[in-house]
Amino acid sequence: MAQSKMLLYKIGSEKTTVFEVDDEIRFKVKGSEFFNKTTIVQFSDSSFFSADYEVLIGDIEKIDIRDKRPESRSLGKLGSFFIYAGVFYAAGDVFNREVIQDLDNHDYTNTALISGSLIGTGAVMKTLNKGYFRVNKKRRIKIID
Repeated sequence: MAQSKMLLYKIGSEKTTVFEVDDEIRFKVKGSEFFNKTTIVQFSDSSFFSADYEVLIGDIEKIDIRDKRPESRSLGKLGSFFIYAGVFYAAGDVFNREVIQDLDNHDYTNTALISGSLIGTGAVMKTLNKGYFRVNKKRRIKIID
């Protein structure tokens, strides 16, 4: 007997995310402020069951897919790295000029430019991080056998 699966897909794209029985899922229901975390026990035609309750597919607003797509995790981590690098570069340069070298000339234009570029690049990378699947007209959920 074939095991049911839940597919998350975007119309016009071949990329899909698959959830199976015994997978852990984090999702947000329409009208709720918080994410729920549960383990999928069983699928029906229009819902999935956990140990405690049934979740209708039509009620889901967002699904956390970071654990299912490693590329989204690595982009977010790289973005965080760039932000930290920009902050530490600025702090290190100020410390070097003020404490170590004890310079009187305080021109931090280049430091601000480099640090700001690193922080900005990191912020853009974190913004582009696709950690959630938002259900709408183009992004759909389907349960298959």
